[in-house]
Amino acid sequence: MFGVHRSEWVYWETLSLAIGKLGVTALAVHTVPTQVITVSFMLPLGLGIALAIRLGSSLPVSVPHAKHLVLATLIVGTLIFSVLSWFLYHYRTSIFRIFTDDPDVMMGCERIWWQVCVYYSQLSIYALNMGIATGLGMQWTLGAITFCFLWVVGLPAAWYIGVYRMASLEVTWSFIYPPYIFMNCILLVAFVCKDWDAVQRDILARETEELDGEMDTEVLVLKAEHDYGSLQN
Repeated sequence: MFGVHRSEWVYWETLSLAIGKLGVTALAVHTVPTQVITVSFMLPLGLGIALAIRLGSSLPVSVPHAKHLVLATLIVGTLIFSVLSWFLYHYRTSIFRIFTDDPDVMMGCERIWWQVCVYYSQLSIYALNMGIATGLGMQWTLGAITFCFLWVVGLPAAWYIGVYRMASLEVTWSFIYPPYIFMNCILLVAFVCKDWDAVQRDILARETEELDGEMDTEVLVLKAEHDYGSLQN
């Protein structure tokens, strides 16, 4: 999970370097959402890590319970981060003034801020999806989708069309948030199509191998239920 997050963060840093080609004002404008997102992203990232841990502990015990946990977290998380995105947009002027009083920078922030808020909402859902993918052992799927949409499609499109051809920060930002929408949709489809029962069997089989066959599957299920109960307590 952290490996994918580092790749995503390197993508963001590379994109910021490309935006620097647009000039000092554009880079100053881009720095404002960068700082805001860096701080506010800690909440969905932490929730995604917690979801990965809880999913990993509940999946060996009960597949239906694990599915309900994921569904409830996605619904509640989406609502929470949608509200936070609305707050970021509603109080945007106050946020701008924390970082600058330059009218050109504030005007530039105003032009891209709706895209920043959409990006934050989709990035937050992506953080939850990272947790789900980690809990299901789908790190390679997550990495492949992330690499394809960010490095193969998103970054070249933002650079060529937004920076090289149009020389506009607003156009560049129009290529930043759509990849996350597509990634979230594809990941959700991948989770639905995943055989969760097979994942449970693989987890129990690995535990059986680690214990050199000293416990059968039923005993492992009882052990998992005991460990899960301990976590709840």
